[in-house]
Amino acid sequence: MVQLQNQYRSEVGTSALTWDDSLAAAAQGWANITAPLGQLCHDPNPNGQGENLADNPTVAGGVQGWYGEKST
Repeated sequence: MVQLQNQYRSEVGTSALTWDDSLAAAAQGWANITAPLGQLCHDPNPNGQGENLADNPTVAGGVQGWYGEKST
């Protein structure tokens, strides 16, 4: 996921990302709360972190959705 994201980020001149275990754990915690609801919703207390929500069954699909939003 990070490799594909960084490939696309380099194409639009955005700095690379690195994996963060504590951020991943926080995201998983929120996903565990919202998954039973069957809908995407932002964390009301994101602790200064941004969120990109993707309604796509694959990680690559979510990253490609982000990439598809770029200006041409």
